[in-house]
Amino acid sequence: MDTLEIAKKIRSVPVEKIFGYDKLSEINWLWINRDIFRDIIYSADTNDELEENEIDDFLRIIGDEDFIELLQERMSDKGFVFMDSLRFKKLEKGFKDFGVKTYIFVNRRYLARLLVHFNDEFDWILKAMTIDLSGYNDRDINEVYKEYFENNARVLEEIAVNGEYSQDQLRWDFDMDTNTLFCSYNEEKTSQWSGEEAVTRFEELVEIGGSL
Repeated sequence: MDTLEIAKKIRSVPVEKIFGYDKLSEINWLWINRDIFRDIIYSADTNDELEENEIDDFLRIIGDEDFIELLQERMSDKGFVFMDSLRFKKLEKGFKDFGVKTYIFVNRRYLARLLVHFNDEFDWILKAMTIDLSGYNDRDINEVYKEYFENNARVLEEIAVNGEYSQDQLRWDFDMDTNTLFCSYNEEKTSQWSGEEAVTRFEELVEIGGSL
């Protein structure tokens, strides 16, 4: 059996069966990594058609993210957001690393609860982005903040889940290990911010009324 047929099997099996739950809506989050890929294939092989060597060949060929992509759209339809476990660890206090590259499907309702604390702690990111974008557009900092970033939970969710956000031709990347925000323009780094630096500079610019 070729790899496309195995992928088709994985795409067709109910995700509830893969993860062993009757209703995923009651689950806060689920983990997935290469250690359970074989078990997922077993679940998808409902008629026991696959040989072990075929499974071995498939697992040797497919990458982690390509495998997870076979499930991702259906998990999204079930209300789950996909993210790296290292970023999830920043949100879910007490989460332990698995020792191997791991990904998390987070129930969106549960993610919203986790983001409340994240948004409070990292609200300074919105101020840092305001400074960068107002400089790029040569606009008043208050106007830019109110138009793009003030109380913008969507931006912070993008940072928390994906670690990056783009606006116009600027891109920001957030290093969760050091709590540092990097801004780049055309792939060239233009600034980096800590929380204290961003808040101090933002308040200075607001006080003098304006643009950089």
